[in-house]
Amino acid sequence: MPAPWRILAIIFLSMPLLWLSLAFLSGLLLASLIGWTWPAWLGLAGFGLVALLAIRRLIPPGTRLAGLRRLAQGGPPLVLPPLLLLVALGAGAARYQANQDLVAAGSIARFNNAGPLRITGLVVEPPTQRDPSTTLLIQVSQVAPSGAGSPLTTTQPASGLIQVQASPLATIAYGDLVQVDGTLTPPSSETLTQTQGILSRMAFARITRLKSGQGSPFLTILYAFKQHALAVIEAIFPPPESDLMAGILLGDASGMPADLSQAFKASGTAHIVAISGYNISILAALFSYVFSRLLGTRKGAALTAIAIALYTLLVGAGASVLRAAIMAWIGLLGQQIGRRQAGVNSLAFTAALMCLISPTLPWDISFQLTFMATLGLVLYATPMQAAFNRLATRLLPQSTADRLAGPVGDYFLMTLAAQITTLPIMAYHFRSLSLVSLIANPLVLPPQPLVEIFGGIALLGGLLDLSLGRWLGYLAWPFAAYTDRMVMALGNLPNSAINLGPVSLTLVIFFYTFLFTLTLVKDKSTLVRQVASPVTGLVVVAGLTIVVWSQVLTRPDGQLHLTMIEAGATDSLLIQAPAGQRILINGGTGPAGLNQALGRRLPLVDRGLDLILITSTQQADLAGLPHAIENFPPQRVLWAVDPTASAASRQLSSDLSGLLTYSIQVGQAFDLGGGATLALLSVGDKQGATLLLQWGTFRALLATGWSASGKSTPQDAYASWQQPVNVLLMAGGGAAELNRPAHITLLHPQLILLSLPYHTQTNLPDDATLQAVQGYPLLRTDQNGWVEVSTDGKQMWVEAERSN
Repeated sequence: MPAPWRILAIIFLSMPLLWLSLAFLSGLLLASLIGWTWPAWLGLAGFGLVALLAIRRLIPPGTRLAGLRRLAQGGPPLVLPPLLLLVALGAGAARYQANQDLVAAGSIARFNNAGPLRITGLVVEPPTQRDPSTTLLIQVSQVAPSGAGSPLTTTQPASGLIQVQASPLATIAYGDLVQVDGTLTPPSSETLTQTQGILSRMAFARITRLKSGQGSPFLTILYAFKQHALAVIEAIFPPPESDLMAGILLGDASGMPADLSQAFKASGTAHIVAISGYNISILAALFSYVFSRLLGTRKGAALTAIAIALYTLLVGAGASVLRAAIMAWIGLLGQQIGRRQAGVNSLAFTAALMCLISPTLPWDISFQLTFMATLGLVLYATPMQAAFNRLATRLLPQSTADRLAGPVGDYFLMTLAAQITTLPIMAYHFRSLSLVSLIANPLVLPPQPLVEIFGGIALLGGLLDLSLGRWLGYLAWPFAAYTDRMVMALGNLPNSAINLGPVSLTLVIFFYTFLFTLTLVKDKSTLVRQVASPVTGLVVVAGLTIVVWSQVLTRPDGQLHLTMIEAGATDSLLIQAPAGQRILINGGTGPAGLNQALGRRLPLVDRGLDLILITSTQQADLAGLPHAIENFPPQRVLWAVDPTASAASRQLSSDLSGLLTYSIQVGQAFDLGGGATLALLSVGDKQGATLLLQWGTFRALLATGWSASGKSTPQDAYASWQQPVNVLLMAGGGAAELNRPAHITLLHPQLILLSLPYHTQTNLPDDATLQAVQGYPLLRTDQNGWVEVSTDGKQMWVEAERSN
């Protein structure tokens, strides 16, 4: 048996382009983890290159390739492949670090949180119109002082991309040179910096257009055509079919109703209207099937490539779409060659070439989906089709098997091949999993070529004459209407999608390792026997036991639960109603405590929230919510206070723009099921709200979001309720001016709750407040950790993380 290093040498020599490309990509990732300078990485690559050239001189010129093969088969230890990989890895790392240094030089990011600024730059993409703001992407050219408190005294050159939220009334277009005034903050997530190069954000900026038409003439014409085409689609088709057509034909699904958009996500068919590599790979497969049946294999592939190119131009030819189109062409090439090895080599080389041009691509979700969807088609589409043909031939007459092979292979198996390799990435980034996806895609995908072909014909007719376009639209409308209604039906099925919460990167790596090992191992029967060993069976049973019991322990138990979460100097509460509804009130000073509390109490396979209720405009009460929304997505968000009252609340309101968001008024009450209610009793001047939670004879008065630094008078927190309660959450961390002894006596609570930061020195609660609550049971988050109150509407049980 060959030595391990010889086996590796043989593998390298069989697919050198693949391994060199992977080494280059690994260098990008390694450089992001190790803080070496680009000359150091370049020196490492240079060392490998010098060593490679020195060893190369030892091999006679006429026998180099043959000598390499002999070395791999039985000659001396082969050192050339490792040196080649070292050169590629060092080059990739040097490219990444050089790009980082270039971005940092004169970067606008150094002004984040520095104060008010006036920034001049070019709008490099068409603005995104979404209530309650317009989002702009601006390439900065210079920065200047703006009013009192500005960190600058003179104008300076600067560079980098910033994301700006402006008034929805701002009439800004691609190519406008603009001036924006406001304060820069870091991006909402590190992903924006890594994938799109966005270095800063500016919320609710004042914006002024200086010049128009400063962008690329080609892109200006292209974007103007796309805008005109969108208007034509809206004139031809009624909603929501017009929104579907805009998403499919133009890549613009911003006007789609929230319920339909959610149904596409829940049914696993969002790729139809979201232009990505996954989307274009599926479309390429469908076009290939239709055109190959009409024109033959090679002509069909050529026409598919042309159709992808035209589609790329139609949806705007953005960077992510161009990458997806290139990957789709590579997938078509691999299928035409008929060799997985050639397809994988081409795919890896193309990915490395793209990352050479843009070194931050490996962190781009669109790039990840594009790469893995294409890889799935290259690796698994043909073998799965062949396996289905063999199975169908054994079970059915040959003529019937032949008729089924095409539709099943191109509609179902193509989708399945792409889903196999993209599922972990979608679970990791989007933290949800569609349970009806395998059913929904075979039902929804077959009419999509007709939607695109007839819809495209109607659009072209409408561009010539709107009346002609409307008549032609009747051809496409039935298929678009079928798509919408089928997606709504499947997406609204109970438990059609589950919220996974945070997915471990280790789990994703393990999945791909197992999948590709299974793919590469030729003797799969031995591998299957090893996987099916008793030890593996015990591990699987143990895992399933943990999952089942976690579900049982987090099921609704028919009781009302009120949990005070240890989330810093803030009032963060979780209410679990008797019927299972889950309401989160405020978010705390950071995500750690909030994520831990929610992850412990929400089911493993259903980690969503029914409602988030916001009762404060303070940063300390809101900071944890963006992360909570990502990990535990809510169905609705309600504001009990003015979302424009502070910079923190305005920023959060902008982050929530894609969710169903409402404002509530004093006196409104919510039915939590089984007779339990949550009522808004009063609100403060700019912050703070008092809530009453009732079920049977149980009452909890919750003074949330109040601050002693506000303008509210002391009696505002409790004056709206003057009857005895079972539980009282004190206002403002126990500030005396918000918690008058007379009110506490009048309420006569059986339990008092107080939210304070753990291991942090504060001046709260005031001594006067502690004196006023003597004789009452008191639980504090700084001393007791989280506190959970449970009730059946008559009796009350209390559990705390730590005892006094």
